[in-house]
Amino acid sequence: MSPLRPSPFGSLAVLAALVAAPVLSSASSIDDSASRVVVPLVVSEKGVASSVFVTNDETRPIRVQVRYVGERWSAAPGLRICKTITLPAATQVTLDLIAGCQLPADPGAGMVVLIETDPGIARISARARVDTLSPTTGAILGTLPVVGLPLGAVDTTENLHVVQGLRWQGASATGNTTDCFFGALFDGSGFGGMVGKLTLRDAYGQDLGSLLFNLKPFELFALRDVFKRAGVSGGPYEGVRAEIVWTGGGDAVLGYCVSNRDGAVKGDRTLAFEPAQVAEPNDEVRKRAFVASGTPSLGAFTLGPALPSTNPRGVHGVYVRHPDRLSCSVISNDPHRVMFVKAISPDGTQQIGGTAPTTGEFGNLPRGSVAGGVADLWALEVTWPPGTFTGFPTKYRIECRSGNGTSLADFLF
Repeated sequence: MSPLRPSPFGSLAVLAALVAAPVLSSASSIDDSASRVVVPLVVSEKGVASSVFVTNDETRPIRVQVRYVGERWSAAPGLRICKTITLPAATQVTLDLIAGCQLPADPGAGMVVLIETDPGIARISARARVDTLSPTTGAILGTLPVVGLPLGAVDTTENLHVVQGLRWQGASATGNTTDCFFGALFDGSGFGGMVGKLTLRDAYGQDLGSLLFNLKPFELFALRDVFKRAGVSGGPYEGVRAEIVWTGGGDAVLGYCVSNRDGAVKGDRTLAFEPAQVAEPNDEVRKRAFVASGTPSLGAFTLGPALPSTNPRGVHGVYVRHPDRLSCSVISNDPHRVMFVKAISPDGTQQIGGTAPTTGEFGNLPRGSVAGGVADLWALEVTWPPGTFTGFPTKYRIECRSGNGTSLADFLF
């Protein structure tokens, strides 16, 4: 976001004005790459400069719409939809947001949203580099990397968001402040925004102070010097966490805190970036704990009658990301009828459980030891215990707990 690259967005003829020297590149992980990505923080102001790098992860040129969202009280607040650019195949480019989004020389803090607009599906990845600069020499004092997030990975207002590891030196101390930022994206719910409540807690969970704030769609808002604004007294405190709960209709929301520490020379400073995280994602493909009792279009989980000549089974699938520790159980809707469950690895070489209503722990295996390192589908096989006789089908549910999170246990056959 350096103001030293003067150039507008425009056609292919002036694409070089937007991007600097493309280089071959790719995302470090598939979770970095998506068709829609948000870079949560870019800053351009006295003593701070940002660069934004965007990678085309496809082997063909693609078009990407750039959106800039300035912090509410910055010099360039709110949403700006910049012109769509074309990214060369399999390259990384550097955006010039100052010229490209017609921002003032020092717009302050903002976030960047990148939306792939080709008719075909394509993937991009992005990140920012935020440099703090010496006001006397211009030397780089520190660099803050900010990784772009797929919009699909950003959690929602339905969850508790937590920023960990904050420091407060006390009301009389100087030279260290913490600002917390919150950003909203598309108004999918139609609620028109949300209200957040931030509560600061010490390392023992004691309430230090709290405050309310509101957000509109495509808005970024900063709670500056959050400890003072929340009325925190005493200190110093180490290991403080900020807990944020939300109203709203389940729209995506992100948050993070930026700590500013003054250097030994007047005007020198360094920054630290702490993102808000959730312990239990809302995504049904990464549930750390779930209860499943049916599959769409197939109805409730049901195990057929156990007759002298038959012992039916129900087979379910869960995707496991190794290494992990997880355990699954089966619970019959008939309290007088116990069922057994067995976990079977994707390659069929491992079978865990099968003699009780719970599997015991499984999945704690290094990458490469199962299914060639692929986070593939484990089978959960539900059966009646040997010797069970019942002349009617019985409904049941499956419960699983894991560290990395799994997909739901959908019925296979």
